[in-house]
Amino acid sequence: MELPEELIGIEEELDIDEEPEPDIALGEEETEETTEEPSEETAQFVRFSLGEEGYALHVNAVRRLVDASQTTRVPRTSEAIDGITDLRGEITAVIDPRVLFALPASDRPLHTQELIVFATGPDQGNAGIRVDVVDGVEAVPVSRILLEPEDVEAERDRVADLLSDSLVAGVIREPDGEEGFSYDPVVDVDEVLSIARKASV
Repeated sequence: MELPEELIGIEEELDIDEEPEPDIALGEEETEETTEEPSEETAQFVRFSLGEEGYALHVNAVRRLVDASQTTRVPRTSEAIDGITDLRGEITAVIDPRVLFALPASDRPLHTQELIVFATGPDQGNAGIRVDVVDGVEAVPVSRILLEPEDVEAERDRVADLLSDSLVAGVIREPDGEEGFSYDPVVDVDEVLSIARKASV
């Protein structure tokens, strides 16, 4: 699984195991020459949680993961910005995505939360979002990434509601047992930065 240079070693930090080798028992009619079907194209995402809600960021949008820490509040910034913090000599804006997604405040202590630092461009400054838990890095089959409500028949209204949010760039469709499917939003980093940096009126 290829990762951007800044994320090399992330599996160890998050205790993410490499994909296990398939456990294939060769039967009497099976041979080692059995050919495997071509695997489906995938895209890589950093998965994270805000309370019970799951979200994702494309791995190319993530620069690094660090433990959350105290921030210094900056006057006349939006409520979505917790403040700024110093990361390896770089002043970084810390965004609370719960404000943007209208979620209740986290009930987790700050020292157990994590900061996902964005891989921003030179004109965007340094910024990241404070999340409850980083769940790991996952290769998602492209067939499970929805960009339009018409991409899925079941629960089309649910997908349409998610995609109508300007903060959502797409939706990852997850099998959810006998209950059907769950849908995790893929966060649009550019839109998060744009909205979060608008000063409060």
